[in-house]
Amino acid sequence: MSFEKYLWALIIGIPGSLFFSYLIYGTFAYSFYITLTDENIIGKNSFKIKVSEIRFKDIIEIFGKGKSFNIKIRDTHGKSMIMNTVIDNIEELLNTIISKAINCKRIDLRYIHNIRYSGITVYERGLQKKMGV
Repeated sequence: MSFEKYLWALIIGIPGSLFFSYLIYGTFAYSFYITLTDENIIGKNSFKIKVSEIRFKDIIEIFGKGKSFNIKIRDTHGKSMIMNTVIDNIEELLNTIISKAINCKRIDLRYIHNIRYSGITVYERGLQKKMGV
């Protein structure tokens, strides 16, 4: 009987601890505060510690991360920034980033545009159409 208690604790505890670890990681690694300068995007985490900095002219990709509302920005040097979209005025911020990212080849923000943020002006660029659909 006592073995079943431990078994259920493991079944519930392991997935719960993995999800909690993901939340802790996101708190430190994702950008919740964004500062725009003339040449750069500076991302800071929940504790307002600088996480990443990307130059506008080096941005090559802006896309939504799966079915979540996080946005990943990649540059030519392999650096990336993950922005959380709970930021105030995210539509205005994204429109500014997209307009300043002159070398951006791929934009895929269709999911967040269709579900929540319809004010994003350019939400897809450089996507290949599926054949036969």
